[in-house]
Amino acid sequence: MSAAVEANLSAFPAGERARRRELLDAFTQLVAEKPLADLQRSRDELAHAPADPAASVTEAEERDRAHQALVQARARNLARVLEDRARLTAECLPAALVQRGLGVSRQRLHQLVKAGRLIAVLTRDRRSSLYPAWQFAGDGTPLPGLAAVIAAAHAAEMDPETLHFFMVEPDERLGGGTPADLLAAGEAERVVDVLRSAGLGPFSG
Repeated sequence: MSAAVEANLSAFPAGERARRRELLDAFTQLVAEKPLADLQRSRDELAHAPADPAASVTEAEERDRAHQALVQARARNLARVLEDRARLTAECLPAALVQRGLGVSRQRLHQLVKAGRLIAVLTRDRRSSLYPAWQFAGDGTPLPGLAAVIAAAHAAEMDPETLHFFMVEPDERLGGGTPADLLAAGEAERVVDVLRSAGLGPFSG
């Protein structure tokens, strides 16, 4: 579960927090295999959901409209979380594949992550990790400059999932290209410069 969702859940009492987490996990499990395009379409439909057209409403109706708006906002947030889950699956590699590509043991792979030489994103059930594909060259080895990028993300207090989406999204500060493309082209220093101005949340390798 993303750091942003966990932060929202932390505002609720323990019992309610557990119930909401269980519900969110159930929804996530339900659409885990849903195509990314379908999730994106659902997100767009929710974003354009029409508001209640009534011009004059009673106090009870106003409360109902507020409740509907809250439900829609939560639904949009859920759609975004589910879309992120689908994107991570599509844009990352499982640990077993990375191990074979590097020719290392599972323990050694964890050591590389802990040492800041690779990043790994925990799966929804927090039982395994996914490795963003952008950090590897065509031969499966880590790209030159990757350690510097990870160190800059750490200094900017950016968590691994946020770093992944930062790397694969076009950035106007980089001429509309993605940081991942620049890293692959040997321009890690430009990526580091942008990361140093970020500061987007706690980092854990």
